[in-house]
Amino acid sequence: MNRLVGQLNALNKWPILIDGSGESAESAMDQVLRYPLDALILRGGSMPGALVEQCSKFGVPMISSGRIVDAAGIDNVCCKNADGMTIATRVLLDKGRTRFGFIAGAAEFGSSDDRRAGVVNTLASAGLSLIAEEVGDFTVGAGYDAAQKLLRENSLDALICANDASAIGALTAARELDVDVPETLSIVGFDDIEMAGWPAFNLSTINNPIDLSVEHVITLLEKRLAEPAKDSETLLIEPFFVPRGTH
Repeated sequence: MNRLVGQLNALNKWPILIDGSGESAESAMDQVLRYPLDALILRGGSMPGALVEQCSKFGVPMISSGRIVDAAGIDNVCCKNADGMTIATRVLLDKGRTRFGFIAGAAEFGSSDDRRAGVVNTLASAGLSLIAEEVGDFTVGAGYDAAQKLLRENSLDALICANDASAIGALTAARELDVDVPETLSIVGFDDIEMAGWPAFNLSTINNPIDLSVEHVITLLEKRLAEPAKDSETLLIEPFFVPRGTH
C-alpha cells in the first residue's frame, strides 16, 4: 500500500484510503463517493464481490486489483490465483504428499475461490481429492482455529492455505499439536508477505508480486485518465513458488 501511495503522489494524485470490509467499507465508500474523484482503485481480491460490483456502477474510472470485473470502463490487475495454487499443489505431489487439506478464505472474496479451484483441479488430475477443508477469513486466528480442527480430526500430510496469514496460524497450531513440519506435514501459504520470511515461520509460499501489481495499476490508471473512453484492459500476473522450510 505504501508503494502505491508513493507512486500516486509522484503523479500529483492524492489518494483517499479505505481499508477493511463489510459495513465499515460500504459506509466509507458512500461518504467518499460524494466527492469528485479522478478514479477508484479497489483491492478487489480482499473485498466482498457485492461491494466491488456496487463501486463499478458509479461511472468513476476504476482499477480493480485482485478481482476481475467485466464491465465497460473498468480495468483489472489480477494475479493468476488458480495457477499459483496449481504450482503449490504440484510441488507437494512431487514430494509424495497425497492427503491434502485446505483452509479457505471467506466465500465472498474472489481470490479464495480461485485459489481453492487451483488445488482441487490439480488434485483431480492426479486422481486425488481434498481429505478435508475449513473456511477461515484470511487471518492468523482463523487459520489457527481451522488447522486445530483439521489436524485433530484428519490424518493429513499436506495443508494448503488460501493466504499466508492463515498458513502462519496453521503452522502455530501444528507446532502446538506436536505435528512435525515439514517431516510429517507440509504447510504452504499464498502471497509471500514479509512475515512469511521471518525465521520464526520460514513459510513456503506462493509469491504474489505486489510491486508488479502496483506498476500495472499505475500504468492502467495513466492510460484510463488519458483516454477515459478506451476499452477495458486486464493485466494478469504470474505467481511463483518460494521454497522455504515448511514444505
